Amino acid sequence: MAIEKESGCIYAIKILSKTDLRQENMIEQLVREIKIQSCLNHPNVVKIYGFFDDLLHFYIVMECALDHRLSDVL
Repeated sequence: MAIEKESGCIYAIKILSKTDLRQENMIEQLVREIKIQSCLNHPNVVKIYGFFDDLLHFYIVMECALDHRLSDVL
């Protein structure tokens, strides 16, 4: 979880290991899924606001769904 200093908005940050993704040959799929999910706008889909990387990890900045759990809607 992260809080933007200026606005006070709360975001979730997903951290994915580049090493693990490379071992599973998943980097291309991850990039494709980020592109697709970034375009979606639906109340049942977590929004992706952006992503970035460093030498070891990919970081995905997403809507934080603090009040909801998947088990609540199933």
